[in-house]
Amino acid sequence: MGFGPGRRAPAPRSPFSSASGQQDGDGPGRDLCVRTGSVVVSVNYRHAPEDRFPAAVDDAFAAVQWIAANAAGLGGIPGQLAVAGWSAGGNLAAVTCQLARDAGGRSSTTSRPTAG
Repeated sequence: MGFGPGRRAPAPRSPFSSASGQQDGDGPGRDLCVRTGSVVVSVNYRHAPEDRFPAAVDDAFAAVQWIAANAAGLGGIPGQLAVAGWSAGGNLAAVTCQLARDAGGRSSTTSRPTAG
């Protein structure tokens, strides 16, 4: 699911994952979009116990790679990408940033935990 900031100009993108891997149309992803003016892509991922580790991590990283490669088509600005998540999705966001760094992506990633 994607949310746009309601303007035609390209905007930064932010993949967003939650503990359930799903967000409804009025959830935190939409709020993040409204508050930041970013294009937000809500990412679904495989869950345990049906799918064992590292399935969720693989899904999150694949989503970030796809979003980065398709930035312009999503209304985003190529090269500007923030990764965010809530609860278990926050953990996936942190691991995804480390994988991106290790794969040669930008090394200036910042993770800020939030109380919830």
